[in-house]
Amino acid sequence: AGAGFKSKQDTTVPDGSNPQGICVSADGTRAFVSMWGAGGIKVINTSTLATVTNFTGGTGLAPRGNCLSADGSVLWVVTDGGTYLEKYGVNSATDTYAFLSELNFDGTSNNIHFVRLSKDGLTAYVPGGTTSLLYSADLTADPPTRLPDVSLGGAANYLAVHP
Repeated sequence: AGAGFKSKQDTTVPDGSNPQGICVSADGTRAFVSMWGAGGIKVINTSTLATVTNFTGGTGLAPRGNCLSADGSVLWVVTDGGTYLEKYGVNSATDTYAFLSELNFDGTSNNIHFVRLSKDGLTAYVPGGTTSLLYSADLTADPPTRLPDVSLGGAANYLAVHP
């Protein structure tokens, strides 16, 4: 480990599951891991590193990036195999997770990796991966409503947002 970093404990994932994205609940008790090769989301108890549950849903074939809403009630996931933004309800009290809706930005492209929310949590931003577009969606609608694309002038996989 590098300076300032210490390994607390490792946890393993099944061979071929190919974990891609991770986010942690605001209280730090749950980690949500996008298991690209296994086609689902793994929820991990961060204290014990034990798997709480696995869940899937929607049309997208392989989850990549994910992020939680500020209040932790919604998990947003982007998937390969079409450019899907999927919405899952999160009930942290019962550790239950339900597929709610999805938006397909572009059924022909794939290889998207990340989703980030605006500071107010009302807009999702998804870099196009193999396209030269930044996709965005209005999250106040259910399912989310696609907003106009922004041309990037080159393919982008990663995205940062202002804090």
